[in-house]
Amino acid sequence: MSIGNYIFIVLILLSGASWGKFPYEALPDTGLRSENLTDFEVGEITRKVDGVYPGVIVSIGGSSEGCKCFEGENCSSQVVANGMLGGNPVHVTLSRVGGEWVLSKEWKLRHEIEVLLGKPVDKVRDFRERLRKNENLRMAFIELSKLINSCSEFNN
Repeated sequence: MSIGNYIFIVLILLSGASWGKFPYEALPDTGLRSENLTDFEVGEITRKVDGVYPGVIVSIGGSSEGCKCFEGENCSSQVVANGMLGGNPVHVTLSRVGGEWVLSKEWKLRHEIEVLLGKPVDKVRDFRERLRKNENLRMAFIELSKLINSCSEFNN
């Protein structure tokens, strides 16, 4: 990854944009899946979200027809589940891989960064300083950067 890409990502994170809106991952621009989620899929998605945010009531958006390239060739669809927990919005992106809904790779890395920070990125004023001092945070951020930059759709 070039230093320019790394700096670009850091600037996005420091821009003050809401982590829950942008730069939070969007679904791929492939249109929506033609059939609705089944009751079984809704239950599967709800259980996965509950595993991360216990007790949250979620609203599940439409699922995409296809995935971002870094989710892998076996990924057929993606969906975002939104909810409120303790008065704060939460968002979880899931990917349908091999017929099962799993937490998306990108979402897991973003979530790991927030856990290491102890709060949403847009609420951290000293993000650069923390990034320099915390090896685990730096490694998670580098992995997220590599993942995002691994796709040609982000390297234009």
